[in-house]
Amino acid sequence: MTQVTIFDELKRIKDDFFDSKYFHRTTDPDTSKEAVNKTSIKGQCEDILNAIKSLNTPFTALDLADYSGIDYYIIQRRLSTLQRKGHIERTGEVRDKKGVWRLC
Repeated sequence: MTQVTIFDELKRIKDDFFDSKYFHRTTDPDTSKEAVNKTSIKGQCEDILNAIKSLNTPFTALDLADYSGIDYYIIQRRLSTLQRKGHIERTGEVRDKKGVWRLC
């Protein structure tokens, strides 16, 4: 049996906090639930990660915004989240004064 530390529990709570199911009522119509998924941090990260996977090449935030149609500023805010979760990493390259990223 593994012992759960307070840090494990805090991480679980933090991950649950950003789950979109907490941002709407169960009685809300489906369109409201879809809107919450698009505006929640988790939903934005999922959309960005899917776009990165389909792009399948090193990219800047601007490249990804042009490719996916997702707002550039939303992408900028979520890249560090995706990096912390181990999905993407910086290449060390700079293109048009912007950092270049790639899938891990």
